[in-house]
Order: sequence, then structure tokens, then C-alpha cells
Amino acid sequence: MLTGILLFTIVGILLYERYMCIFNIRDAMIQPFLPEPFANISDGWAISHILLYATLAYLFPEHLVLLFFIGVLWEIVEECYGWMLRNGYTKAPPCIQLSDVRNTWWFGRWHDLVSNSIGLLIGYGIYKYTTHQ
Repeated sequence: MLTGILLFTIVGILLYERYMCIFNIRDAMIQPFLPEPFANISDGWAISHILLYATLAYLFPEHLVLLFFIGVLWEIVEECYGWMLRNGYTKAPPCIQLSDVRNTWWFGRWHDLVSNSIGLLIGYGIYKYTTHQ
């Protein structure tokens, strides 16, 4: 089940990227809801990380460490892909503007790990509260 959820999430991200390219729109999820210093953990992507990891922690409370390291691995993949884009090792889709780092969502963001951790804590807390364990 965990593998299915993670694959569904990856496919969803890729479909969102295709949607942006097809309709030539900017990423709407990068707009923060809160001012600095909380802007980096309050945009749509950060909220999606919190919600995903809260759900995963609730469904798989015995795998919190594994879930955290899956998040670390994903950020490494994103950072490597971003490095490859910036250095010309792979071609970016036309909707990705490499000159605008804030709007280039394929670059790994360390604060996504903060969002993941917040989600893990929330999900595990809800699990503990609802199961009274």
C-alpha cells in the first residue's frame, strides 16, 4: 500500500508538471500563505508535503523513520535533477524557467524536510490520539 501511495504521488506531480507545460502557466503552488520567515513552509508545495506525510504517518505509524528517509531521498533526487538542468546535462521542459529559482519547483528544497517532519508529527499525533495508544 505504501508503494502504491508513493507511486500515485509521483505520477500526480508529473501530471501537474505536464498540465503547467500544456497550458503554459506558472506554478500556482509556490505562492506562500504566510510572510517571512514562514513563507518557505507555507506555500502550496509545503502544505502538500505536510498533508502527504501526515497521511503516511497516520497510515504507517510504525515506519516513521523510513518515511522520513524516503523524503530525504526524494529531495536528493530533486536536487540532482535541478543540478542537471542548471548545468545542461538534461533539457528542461519549456514551462520550467531556470532563471527563476523560486519558480523552479524541481529543485530540492531543504525546508521540504521541515514540512515532511511537521506532517509526520501531525499524522503520528492524530494516530496516537485516535487510537489511544
